[in-house]
Amino acid sequence: MARRGRTGSAAASPESSRVSKISDISDGLTRRLKALGIFKLFDIQRACLQPILEGHDVIGYSRTGTGKTLAYLLPIFQRLDAHKWAAEEPVLILTPTRELAEQVALSAFQLCSSSSSVHVSLLTGGESLKVQEASMRGGAHVIIGTPGRVCEACRQDVLSLKGLRVVVLDEFDELISRGFSEGLDEILKHASNSSSPHRHQTLAFSATVSPWLRDALKTYLTKPIIIDQIGKGESPVSDRVQHLKMKVASSSDVKRVRALTYLLSSAGEDANRVIIFTQTRHEAIMLSQHRWLQPISRVLHSEMVQTERQDTLTDFRRESFPILITTNLASRGLDFPGVSTVVHYTPPKTVEEYVHRAGRTGRGMEGGKSIVLYDASQERTVELIQRGIRKVFGEMDAPDESIVREGLIKRMEADLAPSDRVDGRAYMEEADKQMDLHGPKLLAASMALLDQRNRTASWASQLSGRFGYTPIVLHDPLMQHLRSRAHVMRFLTKLLPRSVSKVGRIAMVAKVGYLVDIPVQHVSHVFRAVKARTAPAAVHVSMLARNCRWQ
Repeated sequence: MARRGRTGSAAASPESSRVSKISDISDGLTRRLKALGIFKLFDIQRACLQPILEGHDVIGYSRTGTGKTLAYLLPIFQRLDAHKWAAEEPVLILTPTRELAEQVALSAFQLCSSSSSVHVSLLTGGESLKVQEASMRGGAHVIIGTPGRVCEACRQDVLSLKGLRVVVLDEFDELISRGFSEGLDEILKHASNSSSPHRHQTLAFSATVSPWLRDALKTYLTKPIIIDQIGKGESPVSDRVQHLKMKVASSSDVKRVRALTYLLSSAGEDANRVIIFTQTRHEAIMLSQHRWLQPISRVLHSEMVQTERQDTLTDFRRESFPILITTNLASRGLDFPGVSTVVHYTPPKTVEEYVHRAGRTGRGMEGGKSIVLYDASQERTVELIQRGIRKVFGEMDAPDESIVREGLIKRMEADLAPSDRVDGRAYMEEADKQMDLHGPKLLAASMALLDQRNRTASWASQLSGRFGYTPIVLHDPLMQHLRSRAHVMRFLTKLLPRSVSKVGRIAMVAKVGYLVDIPVQHVSHVFRAVKARTAPAAVHVSMLARNCRWQ
């Protein structure tokens, strides 16, 4: 089950003193927790219980993987059970991403007993607001959503917040510092302008916080009780995670990818559950198309359609594939049981990014590894991260070129060797002739071509095969703006730079919309225009997940 409230057995761990027995919780909730296999609480969960039950504003700091979600859900559900609050949206939980909102919602659903009258609703993008509104017609006790969609729901009077009692800011540092603060202010202003006679309680949780964020939080909380499970001067990362680094010979993707594939191929069982973090979606997509990684990995980034994002996360949790290649979209709050290794394809830009990425392993009582690949130009960044987390990374030796070549030759032999999948008998006569003419040089040239396929990546459209182009998906569900290819061209002409002389192939796909080839370097222009609302809001734009080719 995917939840951050997972606990482990205390008997076998030196950290067992950090885990407490369940008490001070209602019998109904205790039964539900035990049905979920939860018999003990972590310190953050126990420490937050009484202050939240008493109605205090709370700021909770705790390392990743220590159960912050249950730290606020347990007392909230206890209050819902005890006070029988009406289904007038008394609880609002805000998260920075849809994926985290869905995970929190899953944990909330699991705390609802089969006989419970508590109604939980999810408000996130990627689905029609009308559909979500329909699910709330009977009222809701707990609303879990992202700031953008909750703002939209407030503006359209889908949410009244007239009965608001509790607001939760999950990953509050991200909510306040990443452009969500304006939406957060609008939501809380809407709540204060409602007819509610109650002052709402505010709860804020995260694993990372900077001094200026502490001051910013004062805007949202009143005399908060601060529960710090990290401690001043202590490392914000788990002691159960090994923090390692590997220096690559150059900044080129060739050397870095070779180091990555060597690292994974030599990791043994540690490579059974791996998350690879990249800085950009382009890097993530290109890595997922590498001929060695493609059969065993899937990619996840913010420009994928929501259903594809959900399916990818679900399949990874079900262990349908061993390696997830992703951007920072999956770095916060998401729980993937059993992840043994996190690899940073390039160093994170900030200490906070590193803490949250590395926190995808070593969850609960599990151990794990966090490995940073870096080159000479990134040494300073790695030093700052070490200083920020108060740990020195262990140094891993980069693979020697001879070792890399040996591994490549073994993989080539496997590719070229006869197998049930490929019947080469039809080519035997011609192969004998060519060997007589060219000897070993022919095999060497073949191996060089295979090696070249592992070296470089280029974008090739899945729609047309055209190099340097990629298809984007334009979806206008109500057919208000995109009723023909001519409308599509006018739409793109307004968004793309004037230097773009022509758009590639345009294809209409039933229930999807239009697939349009555009130059790779101009994809960002389209998405920036959408986010800046230069494009009509009714038109949804996304990228295909797999769209590059190693050659």
